[in-house]
Amino acid sequence: MVDKQFLGRGNLMAMVGRKRKEYKELSGQLGELITEIGELEDLAVFAEDKPIFPDNRPRDFFNVGEKIIACNEAGKMIQGEVINQENYRYHDGIVEFIVNIPVEYGGLIYYCGSVRGDLVKFHEFQYLTQHKDFLEVWKKHTDMIHPNFISYIENYDPSMMIGDVCKKL
Repeated sequence: MVDKQFLGRGNLMAMVGRKRKEYKELSGQLGELITEIGELEDLAVFAEDKPIFPDNRPRDFFNVGEKIIACNEAGKMIQGEVINQENYRYHDGIVEFIVNIPVEYGGLIYYCGSVRGDLVKFHEFQYLTQHKDFLEVWKKHTDMIHPNFISYIENYDPSMMIGDVCKKL
């Protein structure tokens, strides 16, 4: 980078002009941004609780003991419970959960990222099966999802679930 003192008055003043123009544009954008934040906060006060889009989930979204619904590699719906047996990146974007039966009796343990669209809390699953209009919006904001997962929600039938844990919920 050239020493700015070496550039001369004309070049320095041109740079000042560009920076002032940039500042003015950014100031306007900042005002618009502050207004939009206020509008969103006002809407949030009275908004209904709905499933959070997976990309919007905080890293600590899933907690030990919560019931979850997921789609396994074979495309089958599975139900489980969040655990922290291995203490591997708990509340750091990774979800560890056990499926169907306790691990001491051979239950399956899965790990996956908390932003996967085919991993939801049980109450979110219930909401999505009962509110097809919101499901349409949710699908558009969801990546990393097994193709069968949306189909299962759209055509939900409790008999599609694997294991007797499902009947306990």
